Amino acid sequence: MRGGDWFYHGGDIAAVFAMDGITTIGMFTHLAADDTDVGRGREFTKRQAGRFRKIAEKLKTLGYVPKLHLQSSLGVMNYPEPAADYARTGLALYGYAPARLADTIPNEIISRLGIRVKKIYLP
Repeated sequence: MRGGDWFYHGGDIAAVFAMDGITTIGMFTHLAADDTDVGRGREFTKRQAGRFRKIAEKLKTLGYVPKLHLQSSLGVMNYPEPAADYARTGLALYGYAPARLADTIPNEIISRLGIRVKKIYLP
């Protein structure tokens, strides 16, 4: 559900849950404006999360109780209220914060990826 499009197609989502041979245990959305916690971006994100929850509630009335995935790293940082069963925190787990938040969020880099070039073959 990006920008709420699937909110208007809830029947399609319910049909996926009802498919034979498929066990659907969760659903997720991408909060398209979770990188802001002010103004129109905040309103948009709250509306999107609300629509996502309404779809989940409708599925519950049909007997489906999916685990919900809602927040990414920025979603957790900007919207810390409990929103779903899981969060996709990605790089935040490794101590990286978005550049615009680096001065406001305490973070510590806990790992590095590097290579050592031993030899270069030239034709």
